[in-house]
Amino acid sequence: NYEILNSTSTFDVDIKTLEDRIIWFNNHNKDNNPIFIYEEDNEVLGYLSLSKYSDRVGFDKTVELSIYIDHNYRGKQIGKKLMDYMFNYIKDKDIHTIVSVITSENINSINFHKKYNFIYSGTLKEVGYKFNRYLDVDNYIKIVK
Repeated sequence: NYEILNSTSTFDVDIKTLEDRIIWFNNHNKDNNPIFIYEEDNEVLGYLSLSKYSDRVGFDKTVELSIYIDHNYRGKQIGKKLMDYMFNYIKDKDIHTIVSVITSENINSINFHKKYNFIYSGTLKEVGYKFNRYLDVDNYIKIVK
């Protein structure tokens, strides 16, 4: 909920309840849609999820990546650990392409994805609206197989 209230890294604008998160969780961890949690001392400090890119069957081998790190723990290699774990996990999965949709002003996330050789594949101008302004999103992709 911190990101919803304080950043443009998500276009969610309504606070998420535990029930909302349970529905989200139950839509993952099957097929090509895992969630990886990073925790220390029983506290969740970040997560990475792979979600369905589209309901159309022709996109079944493409997933959308989301990664969030608690704002108090950024810069501590948690994102790297999650990303490295995810790439190892998907080696034997039926995933061809990973798509990451990043708010254009989120330079830290863009640079992070570039370290993993994600390729810029276009900007969608003013498709998001948050904090009383329109925002662009950049698409980054990585072909893994």
